[in-house]
Amino acid sequence: MPRSRLTVLALLLATAGACTRETTPEQALARTLEAEYGGGTRASVGFLNNATHLMVLLQGPRFANLSGSLVSSTALDVGRFALLKYGQSDQLDSLTVSFVEFTGRGSSYINAQRFDFSAAELR
Repeated sequence: MPRSRLTVLALLLATAGACTRETTPEQALARTLEAEYGGGTRASVGFLNNATHLMVLLQGPRFANLSGSLVSSTALDVGRFALLKYGQSDQLDSLTVSFVEFTGRGSSYINAQRFDFSAAELR
């Protein structure tokens, strides 16, 4: 097989492999949150302490200027939505919603507002 065909075949196989990787429930929830809140929203979802405490970090124009009771009611709404959409919500006993500002391209962030909820509060 000519070299150019091998290169194309290798690229196709690499692309197919990347497209078929399984998505974790946390990655799926992050994408769902980004789609729901739109407008440049960036979401990161993972666990805090153990697999029963989910952490949701959100950054975006929609959350940048929240204050007072509006920020806490928005956090409650986000928490309820996240619990509803998370594929393994029955395994959670708590959830944290943080409105943050990510710095650079990595996972570093400045934590602006943090709200902790029990799963029972959100159901």
